[in-house]
Amino acid sequence: MKRLPVSHWSYGRILAGDKTATRRVIRHQPPLRRGARPFPVHELASYAPHQAGDVVALTTKHLRHKATGAAWDRATRLLRDGDGIISEHAYVGQHSPDWNSNPAFLMPVWAAVDCVRIDAVYSENLWDIDESEIVAEGIARLDPAPFTRFRKLWDSLNPKAPRRWEDNPAVYAYLFTLLPRAAAAEIIAREAAA
Repeated sequence: MKRLPVSHWSYGRILAGDKTATRRVIRHQPPLRRGARPFPVHELASYAPHQAGDVVALTTKHLRHKATGAAWDRATRLLRDGDGIISEHAYVGQHSPDWNSNPAFLMPVWAAVDCVRIDAVYSENLWDIDESEIVAEGIARLDPAPFTRFRKLWDSLNPKAPRRWEDNPAVYAYLFTLLPRAAAAEIIAREAAA
């Protein structure tokens, strides 16, 4: 099962139902062409790591226990071990020498709690985003300056060239639906058993 790493802010917006889209920078940026015709970025969607119909696990920055391998996710406050046992903990000692902090892309699938189904994938340049897409990205509808807020959020997550807003990178845009937690648990358990 594939993963979709997200920040804690994004995870919260997804669970609240406010975020139904995300963008990911295309790893190998298309070449810039000299002359009148730019590279057709919209033709790259078929190369995206996730395609329409895929079910992927949401993963976030998490803590792993050094001895047991148990994983604790700060966004959901759930603790899981390799047997799939879930318990809720408000806090796990982040500064304890028994726990390691790990980025979202290293979270094991069995430790994930939620899954999304990818409904559509397309590719575009980042600056092609419109206001309705910014709302789908989790920015509030009534925000007085949604483009400014999205740009600041983008740059906080992608601070280096060629991923910054000012670089106008080519991105994959994913539209998704959050699956019910019971269905996600069944899918994750089936994948972990395989």
